[in-house]
Amino acid sequence: MIRIGRNPQPVIYRDDYSFEIGKALTLREGKDVTVIATGGMVYLALLAAKKLEDEEIDTRVINVHTIKPLDRETIIQAAQESRGIVTVEEHNILGGLGEAVADCLAEEYPLLSLSFHLLRFPVLPSL
Repeated sequence: MIRIGRNPQPVIYRDDYSFEIGKALTLREGKDVTVIATGGMVYLALLAAKKLEDEEIDTRVINVHTIKPLDRETIIQAAQESRGIVTVEEHNILGGLGEAVADCLAEEYPLLSLSFHLLRFPVLPSL
């Protein structure tokens, strides 16, 4: 299934980009913090990384365009090479990118010494 946003999104990839299911793409390298984003949040993550550069914070940005299957290898590598991970998504907190990344890291690093934070919408009560 392909999810298409309601609003036009900035173009991030060239026309010749080859989409691969289950393979995340590192859009920007960095060693201080890694921002893992999906959907419309990827462009905002790139903008944030640019602002953080002004603060001398070297920020890696990873686009996880498929959560199932999750590219665990790329996430684990980012955890090994940076001091913190932040996930950013416009999704419910249950079953989304943040939960998948947290699960991956908890399995790989049960006593994680890495800072990890999820940025997401709160769950609203059902009517």
